[in-house]
Amino acid sequence: MNDDVRTRTRLVAVAAAITLLLTAIPGIALAQTTGPAPSTQQTTDEVRPINLGSAKTRVLHQIERRLNALQRLSGDVYGSPHITDAHAAALQADIAAATNTLTEGRQQVESAESVVELRAIAEPLFQNTLVFALLSPKTHEVLASDATVAAGGRFDEVAVDLQDAIDRLTANGSDMTAAQGALDEMVRLIDEAVADGGPVAGTVIGQETNDWPDPAKQLLQDGRFDLAAARLSLREARNQGHKVIRLIHQQDDPAA
Repeated sequence: MNDDVRTRTRLVAVAAAITLLLTAIPGIALAQTTGPAPSTQQTTDEVRPINLGSAKTRVLHQIERRLNALQRLSGDVYGSPHITDAHAAALQADIAAATNTLTEGRQQVESAESVVELRAIAEPLFQNTLVFALLSPKTHEVLASDATVAAGGRFDEVAVDLQDAIDRLTANGSDMTAAQGALDEMVRLIDEAVADGGPVAGTVIGQETNDWPDPAKQLLQDGRFDLAAARLSLREARNQGHKVIRLIHQQDDPAA
């Protein structure tokens, strides 16, 4: 296989890699409310009595929703190819702790003998786990942050291959000014994406229920914005990478 054929084959692989890079970055879950705890239902003039059995059913349903969500989160962490070992261990510990708390709380709810006792169990139970408001978005932001760093590293590898192709063509007398400019812009966007999204994991991973709402809520919101900006930068970097490949192909094959 001669150098030109080898280069074209490599560029096909590079183009495929660029296309796939963004698919490795998971979406970011938005914070949700903690769900209703049992409470009195009021009319304008009176408080209606609450049926203990119905109240228990509602609380148990909310517990099961959270336990199911925690199971999915654990699977997301376990299945992530990019999360660091330290981040995975910290998140799995948080998920396990919340799971244990809710499991124990479920038993207490089932044993409650009055609405007052039920409320005293349920309200701190949900407040001390914050599955939807804190743990879920925190987990997804950490996953997205680590995936952003990994994508940036893969883009850097792609940039090396593209630079080699540009240098080869330049040495052969081709004007590669436009391709070099697009590649430089791709590298700039990669650095920008990693600078925006990379630090998010370290910022949010230590936030616990005692940090809610301040500062955790604001940090999660800032993290979502930074990760969204990083994703946009990587998307544009991908576009610039494809532009470089097109320009290289035009020099290799002017009729292309």
